Amino acid sequence: MSTAIPSAAGTTPQPSALHSQMPPGPQGYANAQAQAQHIFRQKQLMAMKQQQFMQQQQHLQQQQHLQQQQQLQQQYLNQPQAQLMIRKQQMQQMQQIQQMQQMQLLRNQEQQMQQQQQQQLHQEQQQQQQQHMLLQQQQQQQQQQQQQQQQLLLQQQQLQRQQPQPPQASSVAIRPGGASATPVIKSEDSPTAMTISKAMGLSSGNQTSGQAVLRLLQFAEQLSPGEQAADRSFWDNFVQDFYTPSSTLKLGLLNMETNEREVFEVNQSLLARYFHTHYMCGISSIQMTLEKTAEYIFPGGIMNVECPRVVATGHLMVQFVMSSEGVWKIEHMDFSSQGFEEYINRASIRSEPIPNSKKKTPPQHSVFPDSPINKWGLPSRAYHILQMSDVAERFGEVVFHSIVTGLGPQESLGAIAFHKQQELSKDVEGEDSKSQMMDAVYNMAPYNMAPSPIVKTQTGARPQQQSFIQQQQQQQQQQAALRQQQMQAAVLHQQFQQPPTPHYQSAYPTNTSNNNNSNQFTSTPTTSPMTRKRNSIASDVKSPVARKRTNTGNNTRK
Repeated sequence: MSTAIPSAAGTTPQPSALHSQMPPGPQGYANAQAQAQHIFRQKQLMAMKQQQFMQQQQHLQQQQHLQQQQQLQQQYLNQPQAQLMIRKQQMQQMQQIQQMQQMQLLRNQEQQMQQQQQQQLHQEQQQQQQQHMLLQQQQQQQQQQQQQQQQLLLQQQQLQRQQPQPPQASSVAIRPGGASATPVIKSEDSPTAMTISKAMGLSSGNQTSGQAVLRLLQFAEQLSPGEQAADRSFWDNFVQDFYTPSSTLKLGLLNMETNEREVFEVNQSLLARYFHTHYMCGISSIQMTLEKTAEYIFPGGIMNVECPRVVATGHLMVQFVMSSEGVWKIEHMDFSSQGFEEYINRASIRSEPIPNSKKKTPPQHSVFPDSPINKWGLPSRAYHILQMSDVAERFGEVVFHSIVTGLGPQESLGAIAFHKQQELSKDVEGEDSKSQMMDAVYNMAPYNMAPSPIVKTQTGARPQQQSFIQQQQQQQQQQAALRQQQMQAAVLHQQFQQPPTPHYQSAYPTNTSNNNNSNQFTSTPTTSPMTRKRNSIASDVKSPVARKRTNTGNNTRK
């Protein structure tokens, strides 16, 4: 190993033979790399010393130049002609010095460029060596993976030979590169519940094309398990294999008779019961045929599969997430039905004679069997499960209140209902106060304004205004009835005879002798604001027919 150290005179360093020799092993390569770094640092120190030495020389030259200028100035004052000659010489010397400095700067720049090029070459060589090492490691890993794959295949073949019946669903798709694109589905009959992707230890970021579609096809194959469909444990394992603990199934149903739509959302805890109920209602198989599938890859390990049309005539969207076991599982499934068709087997159609027929051979008419599905396209029991899931989701507030307060379900429901009734009563009281202000303005109007045209004449827009008043009276009656119902419900929930809010006072107290001594919370108004308002409106505003009768009666008396 030979190295060259640059001298102080600024000689260029000779190339070292460090790069020409390859280390025999990792330790030798590390030692050689450390020596090369040490030599490179020494060169840098020498270059820094040279720069410092040059700077010192320049500083001395500048000092000498200043001293010479001072001397020339003194001589110029004494001898004008001699000073001019000396000045010319000084200018020439200064030009020469500047040229020398520029040449030195150029040389320094060239040296720096050469050093940078050497550093880049050194880095490139290191990168090439690292890439070579990585390639070797990858080749070794691929060989190990191929060996493991062969061992797994041999084990599976041996197990299949030993067992009389093979597992029902174990579809594996292996790519030519050795990486598995689809994980193995776990079933009850298979003894090994593991995936090829997990055994090989490959990451899902490199190869994700088509994995979600294949997983969805496996899901569709397992929807018709045959004799195992009546076993609830099969569907529990099915949901555990294909769904995450937080997954949901969103179903949009269409009523073919009324074109009404309903959307239901089923949690993971009810999925096994939902699928099992279909087969318990007499369904023989559930088939899912996908067309025009589109796969979308999103950041965060999420893959979406969308199908614009399914056999059940609807739009399907499935979102997959990679689980900790290395298996793609369904996080969210959304199916929006656009209609359904029901097919009847010919053998199930019966023919019966038409009654009250006068012919010797009465004609036959066909009798169709009862449909196992309802107007939403589902069995009635499966539809009830969807309704239960919808109600359970809406009653989450009651469950939360029961857990926090420790009360029972009925008490929690009563407390929430009472709270909401109080809010409604406050809204109704606000509307009553507004209606009272309108009554006051209406009563003050005859004193401040001209008489109304309804009272003055019998022509004009009288019927429209009368209908508007009738609408107001109907609305007020409905509000009063609603308020009474709310108060009765509040009394039932509280089980007391007191009003729900202590600040409720009688707005219209009665003129009795014990009025001053009575409690403000127990005194009851004789007439409510709503009834008083209705009476005032009925007394102030009369119908045109009633006015006409009163006017004619007065005239006849006269």
